[in-house]
Amino acid sequence: MPLGRAGPTRVESRRILKGAGMGKTLLREQSPDTYDVVKTLRAKGIQFYGPLRTPGGHSIFFMRGMIYLESELVDLSKQGRLDKKGLAVLGQRIAGRVAEF
Repeated sequence: MPLGRAGPTRVESRRILKGAGMGKTLLREQSPDTYDVVKTLRAKGIQFYGPLRTPGGHSIFFMRGMIYLESELVDLSKQGRLDKKGLAVLGQRIAGRVAEF
């Protein structure tokens, strides 16, 4: 799936990359929270790539020039703030934490 699309096509929607060399898994096999995040991002027209599985077992998403953990997006979703504004605020918080290093 190329970057810059709002989400996978209908055929691709059943598959999610788990990371380079780790094979593929069906979307319906992901946790309900991950499925809800993907559905919400697509419905709101937010361009994303993922989720991808890191070698450490974390699920990540690429969007808006940032890398987000699945857990961060699930938290936003549960708060009802998984939208462009919520992602911008989260991105600023993440950038602030990175700058502290």
